[in-house]
Parts: sequence; C-alpha cells; structure tokens
Amino acid sequence: MDLAGRFMQIERTESLDPEPSALAPGSAVQRRLIEIWSEILEHSNFGVTDDFYEVGGDSLKAVNLIACLEAEFSLSLSSTQLYDAPTIEKQARVVNLEDDFKRHLDQPVFEMRKGESPTPLFCFPGNSGGISNFHPLVERLDPKLGVQVVLYSQLERDGPPPPMEAFAASCVQAVRSVQPVGPYHLAGFCFGASVGYEAARQLRAAGEEVATLALLEVEPGYASWPLARQFAYRKKKFFGWIRSFFVHSPPAADPLPLEERLVVPGKIARIQIAAHPILQNYKHGSYDGRLSLFRAVKGSEPVDLSYWRSLAGNLEIFSIPGGHFTMLQEPNVSTLAEILQKCLTGK
Repeated sequence: MDLAGRFMQIERTESLDPEPSALAPGSAVQRRLIEIWSEILEHSNFGVTDDFYEVGGDSLKAVNLIACLEAEFSLSLSSTQLYDAPTIEKQARVVNLEDDFKRHLDQPVFEMRKGESPTPLFCFPGNSGGISNFHPLVERLDPKLGVQVVLYSQLERDGPPPPMEAFAASCVQAVRSVQPVGPYHLAGFCFGASVGYEAARQLRAAGEEVATLALLEVEPGYASWPLARQFAYRKKKFFGWIRSFFVHSPPAADPLPLEERLVVPGKIARIQIAAHPILQNYKHGSYDGRLSLFRAVKGSEPVDLSYWRSLAGNLEIFSIPGGHFTMLQEPNVSTLAEILQKCLTGK
C-alpha cells in the first residue's frame, strides 16, 4: 500500500462497527464489505485501503471471502481476481463499476472514465467483450484522459457473424457517435486489437487522422498465413495446452477477469463464438499510419513481427513484462501505461 493510502486508513478499533469517517459518504458497498471482512478476519483493525493479506488474510480466509462476496453481490470470483482487488476500496469500485457496466451492455460505447480532453482513448476489448482488462491500465494513465470502451452487443444477435470489415464499420460508427472527427486515439487487446486495426484503416480511408493506434497482444493474421504455418502454430498451442495439465506452475490469470465474469455467461459465449470466425477469416490490410505494437515478453510469437512489419511502414514495437493477461496487471501494467502515455502524447 502506498503512503497516500496509509494516511487514508481509518482509526484502528476493535469494534465490529467501523468508524463512519473511514467510509466515503453514502458508500453502502464499502460498509457491507467492512462487515464481511470483520466477520472473516475476526477483527476490524483495517481501513478501506488496507490489503486483505496484510491484515490477517490467508488462503483459507480468501476462499471464505470469495464465497461471501459471490453470495452478497452475485459475483463470480477467483483467487487471482481477489489478488488484483485486495482492498475494500478496490472491491467496492469493481462492484460499482460493474453495476454501471450492466446498465450499458446494450449501448455501442461505455464511458469508463470521463475526461477533460475532447479526444478520449477508445478501447476495443478482447473476444469476451468485457472491460476489466483495461481497468488497471486506465487507472495509471493521465486522469484527464477520457476513456471509452467499444461494446460488442451486435455480436449477441442471432445470425451468422459479419466479416471483420463490416463489424469494424459498426464500431467506427459507435466511435464517431462520441467523437465525430479526429484525431482519434485507439487501443485494442487481443481480438480487439484486430478490430481496432481495421477501424483505424477505415477512419484513415475516410480522411480522418488516427493519432494513436496501440495493439496489445494482437492475434496473428491466420488468413494471411500459408496452411503449413497455420498448422504449426495451432500444433504448438495445442501441446502447450496439454503440458499445462502436467506442469506445476503458478496459476495464470483467469481468462475471464472480474468485471467480465459478471456478465451473463451466455452473452460471453455468444460473443466468443461470433468473434472466432471474424478473426480467423480476416486478412489484415496494409496500414500507412503510425502503429504501436505491444508484445508480452512471455509467450509472444517472434514470427508475428515480420508479419506486422510487412503491413506497416511506421511500426514501433514495445516488449512488456508478463504474459498475455499479466501484462495488464501489476507490476507489469505500470510499464505498459508509461509507454502508452508517451504514445498518446507523441513524446
């Protein structure tokens, strides 16, 4: 916990009723969380910015806490997700954010953070359509920067999924409903990186400026690969999956992080099923703007670089500590945020 957080701690007390001064005005979620923590930890010597594991929490108590949070707030959590939100302050923020997110699921764009600049950062999520992968990153970017997340509600509809070009066109329409003209700042993760890439191509074709195009762990362009290369890549992924059952290693980040897991599972499944053929059948075209490619140090495919160099002449490549998901979590996300902020400001 940082120094500022220490000064925000509530006065230590043995009572199960926390001091009102420790809570944000009207924060019913924080109050209930303090009650739950007090019952599990069997004391109330903590504040809203204290880490669960630093005030007496352990693996067994973490299991109890997860069970209580799931029952109280209809969440679906894992130990990894609890590690990402170990304080009452962060857990309350997640609950409140998700409540707001649920009310906007049918909208084309979700305002993750209101900013002062007329040119927000538009984020394109992965193939589950959720927002949580961007949350730690957004918290570490300039607080004056507004952040909008493009939602994939159109992929929940019945019928065959559209080709990437048509899907990206609908995303461009969503972006322009918030910001009619450029310059635009775009960032996409995994599947969303390819969506953002095609959206940027269409914006530039329409004469608009795309000042930032950041691709985070972008999926390879299978449609452009020879069949032998596609087979080799999938073979490597398959055997890596098999080895994961026999190799004892620290648990990886949950593929459906906190806020995403709160979306009805059926919606996630429909989006993922639709997203798969969209990406598999997409052939990335050339891009004549500045392209920033962010690769996780662990697990990224070296062959991807030659592929992207063939598409973009003005390409900058950044290696970020961590893996596919953990590059977006601490401590790695701080490095990512620092570099992305420089890309956004052009410095």
